[in-house]
Amino acid sequence: MVAVFGAAVGYYAAVDGRLYVRGGTPLLWALAALALVFAFSTALSFFTSIWGATGRDMRFTLGQLLSVWYLRVTAWRARRTYGHDSKSRKKPRSPRLHLRT
Repeated sequence: MVAVFGAAVGYYAAVDGRLYVRGGTPLLWALAALALVFAFSTALSFFTSIWGATGRDMRFTLGQLLSVWYLRVTAWRARRTYGHDSKSRKKPRSPRLHLRT
């Protein structure tokens, strides 16, 4: 992608005789952001490569993902039922509707 950008800048500089990219601080910030995106993507790929090595078979991968999902849903339901404060224990809501007459 950087090569395509460089080729486009070089082409327009040769054809129009004008450089459309301004230098200075914004360009340095953009290059720093590009380096951070590359570093983050590399770190994320290194982190998930363990899952790729141990979970080549879908059975193992699905077991790992569902175990994390089970813990997340259980925590979400407990928070929804009992609230954020662990001291205030409310009764779980009844699923039935109580109609007043």
